[in-house]
Amino acid sequence: STRVIDARGRVVIPGINDAHTHIGAMPPGVDLEGPRSSSRIPRWTRSCGA
Repeated sequence: STRVIDARGRVVIPGINDAHTHIGAMPPGVDLEGPRSSSRIPRWTRSCGA
């Protein structure tokens, strides 16, 4: 069934958050260690506090 939500003129952006990984069958060359310095973390990620 369809659910209708009155946003009263505001913008609504639906999204799906599926944050998981399957460790063990990773292709060669995949780096799971993460960045070694903050300069390698994208600026927008730092600004979001992630």
